[in-house]
Amino acid sequence: MDIILESANTPSQELHLIPCQIDHNGPAKVSSYFVQTPSADPATGKPCSTATFRGRQLYGTKNHLPAMYTGNVYSQRLDHDMEESDETEATHECFETFKEFTVWKHDSAPDESTDAFFTGMAWAGIAGYVSW
Repeated sequence: MDIILESANTPSQELHLIPCQIDHNGPAKVSSYFVQTPSADPATGKPCSTATFRGRQLYGTKNHLPAMYTGNVYSQRLDHDMEESDETEATHECFETFKEFTVWKHDSAPDESTDAFFTGMAWAGIAGYVSW
């Protein structure tokens, strides 16, 4: 199957990775319903953000992408003639871009030295300097 990625010129958006399942994909009025306040991590005392989602307290830390990267969020475009196609090609279009995202956890803020989202971004930054 061939995958075609179409880019779009969209302004950078705020992205949140929260520890729950939401039966919705796409834009949401995050600033209206997911109110963030500056706070301190109860476990370490480090600065973080707090928010409440579905009655649960969450602690979040921003994670910045390495300077040479931009994140893209893609969605598969459904063509009306999909039934007639042989399904060997799928087109995905970019509907959001981001340069940072907030990782949220219950009980305490994510640990930047051990959390997979933070260590993964550190490795991505290092990879730009490695030559094979």
